[in-house]
Amino acid sequence: FLSYEAGYAFEERLSHLIGHPTFPFIYFGVFKEPIIVDKNCFRLEDDSKSYQIDGLNLNTKKEDYIASIEKIKDLIKAGDTYQVNYTIKYKFSFRGSPYTLYSALKNNQSVSYAAFIEAKDFTILCLSPELFFRKKGEIIKVKPMKGTIARGRNLEEDSINASILKNDIKN
Repeated sequence: FLSYEAGYAFEERLSHLIGHPTFPFIYFGVFKEPIIVDKNCFRLEDDSKSYQIDGLNLNTKKEDYIASIEKIKDLIKAGDTYQVNYTIKYKFSFRGSPYTLYSALKNNQSVSYAAFIEAKDFTILCLSPELFFRKKGEIIKVKPMKGTIARGRNLEEDSINASILKNDIKN
């Protein structure tokens, strides 16, 4: 994986944000093949291994969030950007089995691309609706999560909207 913060190393204007990272920017493993679990057959780990989440809170105050959204709108109006993926973090304390949490989330979310990565110093739970890439021979397939459009008032409008998305170069 590439961590979100790895982007700071690729953009000179953001390099001052790197600081002293405690989490890897880039982490790769080499495996003969993945373990693929049919989503209809996914089962929870032993119930005796539970987990507890406490102290849920966002890392951004409401007024800072609103100010950031206004700044993004101004940047779009000025033509300095056309898209911003603005994110905030939901922080919490966790105790227990990360795999049991992953199993519970996987059973309750309809995602096609999930991963449980357990390394020596950290664990990553990934539940993604998008395929970043898959390489088979000389073919690379991607399914990014771009392109949304409102539902039509009827099936005919839905069909037109689907065609608009399919034929739009950005989407």
